[in-house]
Amino acid sequence: MFNDKSISGMGNVAALRNVGALAEVVEYITSREEHLPGLGCYYGPSGYGKSTAAAYVHAQYQGIFVELGSTWNRKYLLQQILRQMGVERPSGTLPELMEEVCRILSGIRKPLILDEADILVAKGLVDMVLEIHQKTVKPVIVLIGEEKLKDKLRSWEKVHNRFLRWEAAVAADLEDGKALRDLYCRKVEVADDLLEAICIASQWVPRRICVNLSMAQESAINQGAERIDLARWGKGSFYTGHAPERRVA
Repeated sequence: MFNDKSISGMGNVAALRNVGALAEVVEYITSREEHLPGLGCYYGPSGYGKSTAAAYVHAQYQGIFVELGSTWNRKYLLQQILRQMGVERPSGTLPELMEEVCRILSGIRKPLILDEADILVAKGLVDMVLEIHQKTVKPVIVLIGEEKLKDKLRSWEKVHNRFLRWEAAVAADLEDGKALRDLYCRKVEVADDLLEAICIASQWVPRRICVNLSMAQESAINQGAERIDLARWGKGSFYTGHAPERRVA
């Protein structure tokens, strides 16, 4: 299983709990018994670092990572999967493309990670995941999407029954904040009191924490300081992700 040590030193990915959680999902499904289903779902609100976690797991397992687009149809999805498998110019009918995806995936035994999987539901493409699962030898397929993805998939009963692991992304904690600070604030020192204030103002959303850490570092640099704490930050406003109120003339 994965732990913080296995994630540390990942270069440009911080050792967040959500990174480890997705890695655990893939590890769990990969090491399952042969007769068990091979689907996993990782879901949560925007800004929780799901795609960053997917990038790490993709690199860790040398898996197949596909981020879906809102304009994709069945054929383009299969072509994009094949391109990520190394097929330069995938062509053929839909059944031929499907067979090629399943043949290659069975041979390489690597996880297929589909990000922005809510699009599969919106476009009516979820049955394609079932077909890949059924035609692939010991498949590992993980869908990543927004908070309501788990509920949306219930309407696809045949697919829903084949999920072996459901995992919810969680809000950051202070240790996550420290990991993000260590990764993104290398030019100045951001004090613990300011970091905690940033996390609270960011509502513990990793993406917002990153924005505020960047603002703190820039503020220190502009002041010619090597360290910034809550007192030096002063009355500066934090990024909350909300649009500003209309100004009254």
